[in-house]
Amino acid sequence: MQSLPTDMAESYIPKYRLETQAQVCARVGLASSTISARRNPSDPTYDPGWPEAIPVGPPSDPYSSIRFAAHEVDEWIESRMTMRPGRQLCPRCTNATTDSPIQIPRSPPIPINKTRRIASE
Repeated sequence: MQSLPTDMAESYIPKYRLETQAQVCARVGLASSTISARRNPSDPTYDPGWPEAIPVGPPSDPYSSIRFAAHEVDEWIESRMTMRPGRQLCPRCTNATTDSPIQIPRSPPIPINKTRRIASE
């Protein structure tokens, strides 16, 4: 592998960022087995929109180690966010496309039931 000259190494910005399945699990809050099931077309929980795995293993068995493109995982997260009622992204998203502010319905406070102390005899 050829290393970059010193002046380029400091300013180099990679075009793509790859993440391990464990990193993706942590980001989306799903178990590794759930992600594997979503990638399997014969599984009932198959998700055709799930990002395709990138094989990075040795040439003899490239799928022994896989990664996911971070921007594709971001796109999947955004696609899930648009499935919410109102089909709006959250206001903090940089590419939110709503023209009107999101109205969050306020619910009345839930009363807290205090446990009664039984008087000792």
